[in-house]
Amino acid sequence: MDYHHASLALQEWLEEQQPQDQQPELAYYCEAINPATNEVIWDDLLYTDEQRTKRLEEAAAAGLTLTIEATPDEIWA
Repeated sequence: MDYHHASLALQEWLEEQQPQDQQPELAYYCEAINPATNEVIWDDLLYTDEQRTKRLEEAAAAGLTLTIEATPDEIWA
């Protein structure tokens, strides 16, 4: 078996399966921390301002400290 040509064929096939017009989404990483124990209660990626507002409200209601990264990450779906 010619492994070199087989691996090239597999690579070409995989490239054909990927959508060419796909763009990464920008998302902000956030963590909710319990200030009493310094334990991370949950973490999440925020894609929209609506999600950001919802998480801020949830953290405030539960008495958690929410940290959101200032720079968004590129997320490939």
